[in-house]
Amino acid sequence: MRFLIAALFLLLALPVRAEISEPSFNCISVTLTAIQTLLCEDPLLGAWEGQLAARAESGGAVAAHRAWLQGLGAECGLGDAKELSLPARWRAAPCMVKGMRHRLLAQNLVPDPAAAEAPFPGEIHPNCIEALAPGLWEGYSDDPVPLELCNEGNAHIPTRTYNAFLFNDGAAWKGGIWQGSNRGFFGYRVRGHLGKGLVVVRTVFSGGGSGVFSGVVFIRGLPELAPWPGAELSAVGGWLFGDRCNGGLRDVKAAGPAAIETAEKITPFDLFTLDDSRRGAGWRFARYAAVLTGLTSGQEEVSEIRSRGTIQLRPHVDLATSAASCIGTVHYRYDLSGGRRELLGVTLDRLGGGGRLGTCFDAVVGEAAGKLPHRFSPGELSALKDRFRQTCVE
Repeated sequence: MRFLIAALFLLLALPVRAEISEPSFNCISVTLTAIQTLLCEDPLLGAWEGQLAARAESGGAVAAHRAWLQGLGAECGLGDAKELSLPARWRAAPCMVKGMRHRLLAQNLVPDPAAAEAPFPGEIHPNCIEALAPGLWEGYSDDPVPLELCNEGNAHIPTRTYNAFLFNDGAAWKGGIWQGSNRGFFGYRVRGHLGKGLVVVRTVFSGGGSGVFSGVVFIRGLPELAPWPGAELSAVGGWLFGDRCNGGLRDVKAAGPAAIETAEKITPFDLFTLDDSRRGAGWRFARYAAVLTGLTSGQEEVSEIRSRGTIQLRPHVDLATSAASCIGTVHYRYDLSGGRRELLGVTLDRLGGGGRLGTCFDAVVGEAAGKLPHRFSPGELSALKDRFRQTCVE
């Protein structure tokens, strides 16, 4: 129970946004115009349109509101288009902000407090990073992001800082998926430089549910200082990690011109299955990133990580493995030039094995660790696995 409570506190500590109005139309519709798509994907413009539409409905002026909105879209370059690219959205947004703010004030409506101008001098808006690494369901974009255009097109959307991450406010409808009243968020943090002008960027995002997913994207063109005339960002690789304790990242950092080090969250079940082939997918993603970044030719033979004396355990039944069952982190070094992954150790923060073998897990691991937190070397971890197998499994 105490681990569940700790997980809830973690979620509550993450950035949250005030509830604001939704657009006046159905964002799930497959027949959205470009104007409607912009309003659905922009949390503040959508809220403002909802305020204006509600006022129009109360005054019997719905038709006039729709005509005004259509005219504003045309004035801002949207016209009757059915599709809306990101650059088109960024070009139109400042004009839409100006027009909507003027109409709100003309009707004695106060814009949503969260919609105040949100300057972020020297910062790259999270939406510009999200355009390169849009999240769990969309993968990584091959399209470069014009930095000045993107920043100007998102300047009205507030950002917030938490734990050195810069977060945005999520939209109600994104990528064809309805986020509901809890719109989620996206944040990023720069974690060092590789060779060939690449920057390691750690991302964290939520679609609006309980999951909090993490990822890494390698970006070329990320400038050190503003302004950025003509700068373009491009993602040349990256991969997704898990949801909180299920393989989520605690940290990642550059470790030289062609290597990164990660701290990946683990559950009790993970502690004794770190070499299991089920975790080979993460290694394949790392190999994919290495080829894309150009740090290696891609010709080296890379063997699948195979089970080496793995203890046969059942997730959830024998030991806890839920997204709220963190007990520590596993530390890896990924050599992107040579195609290798090295286990550096495991840091154990707490006990709490759960499941059928939970009591034995706590006794064996607790005795080996002593005072927590404790870091096990790879050799100590191997000896601990043997002892756990002999004491608790066989």
